[in-house]
Amino acid sequence: MSRQIITLTSDWNSKAYYEAAVKGAFLSHCGDVNIVNISHEIAPYNISQAVFVIKNSYKFFPAETVHIVAVNSDFSKTQSYVLARYDSQFFICTDNGFFSLFFDDEPEFMIEIDATNESNEAIFPELSIFPKIVAKIIQKVQIEEIGKPKTETVQMSQLNPVYDNSSITGHVVYIDSYQNAITNISNEMFEKIGKGRAFEILMNNNFYTISKISNQYSEIKNGDLLAIFNSVGKLEVAVKNGPIASLLKLELKSNIRIKFLD
Repeated sequence: MSRQIITLTSDWNSKAYYEAAVKGAFLSHCGDVNIVNISHEIAPYNISQAVFVIKNSYKFFPAETVHIVAVNSDFSKTQSYVLARYDSQFFICTDNGFFSLFFDDEPEFMIEIDATNESNEAIFPELSIFPKIVAKIIQKVQIEEIGKPKTETVQMSQLNPVYDNSSITGHVVYIDSYQNAITNISNEMFEKIGKGRAFEILMNNNFYTISKISNQYSEIKNGDLLAIFNSVGKLEVAVKNGPIASLLKLELKSNIRIKFLD
């Protein structure tokens, strides 16, 4: 029998002690489990960035994996803790808007975790509460013993691309460790609106432009600008062997516009 897989995604950064402490808590409560880091470099409190990272990685994990989302996870009267089962996997997170952005379809179930006896430990739920919940999942405790059904979650709006017949305006949603900027413009949208027309990708108040979609980074010279649809089908802009985000002052939510030429 394979070991239970638990993933961790957080905004703790790699210098904090939190990761080691939480892993120790999971090992203490859950026994011989396989704990996998997805990322601890989410920008502080940036729920939409956590959604992007988990949404594009969880599908590669086997069924029954438990994903712990530790971003903006403080407990409050308006933010409970939620266990959801979605696409045959489990997700545990504070009800802070994450689920409203993450789900494309209805989850199999959602449970509001009963933390009434943990109120004075809720400052760090990943350490004091979530390991106990995962232990119950492993032990196949009845869901009704974990909490009560939940039908609504905190809603959060997200930036979506806007478009007309001649342009698409999207936004930077993620900057990776190479400082490549990933947008929310999909290949499908690009093809549907563009219809094979020539185009310009405009950045930094239209000062920098790209007029070609590359298939590989190797197609361009060092230091040149590049646009590519990445492995998850999103438009990514980069400088070959360079940090485009710093060079062009691109940040999360920066506009990226595609202008189609007639």
